[in-house]
Amino acid sequence: MLGETISTVTTPLALAALALLLGAGIVRLILRNKTLGVGKTIVQYGFWLAVTLSVLANLVFAYQASLQTESLISGSVRNDDGDYLPYAIVDIRGTARAITDDNGSFIMSVPRSRMEDSYELDVSLSGYEMKTVTVKSGERMSKVTLSLKQLDLEGFLSVSSNVIIGHYLGLPQIDLKVKMSNPTINVVSVSDIILTVTPKDKPSEKRTLPFQHVYLAEGMPYMPRFEPRDIASNEIQQESYVFMEHLRTDILQFDQHIKGVISNIGIQNLRMDRSIISEAMAYALQHDMEARWFWHPGNYELAFSCTVDGKRYHATGMVQLSEKEVMEMKNISKYYDSGYGLAYLYHYVLIGDAKPALITQSNFVYTESE
Repeated sequence: MLGETISTVTTPLALAALALLLGAGIVRLILRNKTLGVGKTIVQYGFWLAVTLSVLANLVFAYQASLQTESLISGSVRNDDGDYLPYAIVDIRGTARAITDDNGSFIMSVPRSRMEDSYELDVSLSGYEMKTVTVKSGERMSKVTLSLKQLDLEGFLSVSSNVIIGHYLGLPQIDLKVKMSNPTINVVSVSDIILTVTPKDKPSEKRTLPFQHVYLAEGMPYMPRFEPRDIASNEIQQESYVFMEHLRTDILQFDQHIKGVISNIGIQNLRMDRSIISEAMAYALQHDMEARWFWHPGNYELAFSCTVDGKRYHATGMVQLSEKEVMEMKNISKYYDSGYGLAYLYHYVLIGDAKPALITQSNFVYTESE
C-alpha cells in the first residue's frame, strides 16, 4: 500500500500539483500579511518549499532503492595473452548463468529473491582451467583470465585394474583396457606403446610385448595396430590393447590356415570330439607350446608405457598367478586337435578344464619421464 502511494505521489503530474498547492499557499499568506515585505516572504516560503521537496525526493529514492528487483553483474573473460574469449560460461552456482559474447563480455541479472552481498562465479571454457572469482553485488567485475589446460599424467592416462592374462601357443599375451583423455585444445599424438612383463623371482626373463591389436568396443572385432594414435581436443579414447610378441612367419602362416579351416566349419561348430587337424600336428603344437611357455606361478610386474608429444608416460602394476591358474592355461593344448586355442585372437574360448585366459587384478601406479 505504501509503495503504491509513493509511486503515485512521485509522478510528474502529482509533483506539479504539489508545487502549485505550495505556491498558492505562499501567495495567500503574502496577501493576508501585507505588513511583511514581499521579498522576505517569498524567500522564507521558497526556502521551506525547497527543503520540503528535497526531503520528499530523498525519501522516495531510498524507498525505491529498497525495492530493487534485480542485481546486475558484468565483466569480461580473456586468456593469458590478453585475447578476449567468446563462449566462456560464467555460472553463479545455480543462481544465474551467462555466456560471453564475441568480445568476451558478459552481463547477467540476479533476481531479488536470490540477491546477496557477494557471489562466487565459476568461469570455464573448453580447453582452459576453470577459475572461481568473488564479486560484490552490482559491482562491475574486473577481467577474468583463464589459462590453457596442460596435459598431465593424472588426467591423461588410466589403466583398468582388470587384466587379462593369456597365451597363444605358449607365447604370453596380455589385454589391458586403457583410457586416454585429452583435456587440452590441441591434438596429442601417442606412440611407442609397449608393455614389459617381468617375473619378480627371475628379472632376467623380462619380456617386452609390443602393442599388436586394439579392441575398440563390445561387439566390434580386433583391429591391427596403428601408430601414432591421435587424440583430438577433449576426446576420450577407451580401448582394450592386446600385447604380444611379434609372431614368426611360420606361426602367422599357420594362424591364417587355421582361421580358414575354422571359418569353413564355423567357430560355433567346434566340438571336443571332432578333430580338424591331424594327431601328429596336434602333438607337434603341444611340444612347441611347452618350449615357448612363459607363465609360471608367482608375481609379475606389468609396466605399460607410451610416448605423448615427446614425454614418456608409465603405468606399473603387479599380478599374481597361482599354480592352478597356470595349469588351466596350459590345459588348452589337450584340445588343439579340435581347433581350440589355435586361432590367434580366437583362443580365449573356455573348454573343458582349460582356461586359456584368466582375469586378474592389478592396481597401477603412474609416473612420467622425459
